[in-house]
Amino acid sequence: MKSRGNAFIRFINHATSLGGRASITFTLFLRFGTSSSFTLMIDILLLAFLVELFKVHYLYAAGISFIFPALLIIL
Repeated sequence: MKSRGNAFIRFINHATSLGGRASITFTLFLRFGTSSSFTLMIDILLLAFLVELFKVHYLYAAGISFIFPALLIIL
């Protein structure tokens, strides 16, 4: 029985390579763009939550929201 993680990785590889038709350079560009877009989205949402909901000073919130998504990408 195949794991779901394997199927997800195969789907991501297929989607970012446009079904195997894209060059490796374009595939890497799509993967970089996708991961950086998700990181930016997490960064902005976390900044808004920290400042608006938890009333953290915006400079501290900016530092936290900058570091947290970077750690997620590394892990």
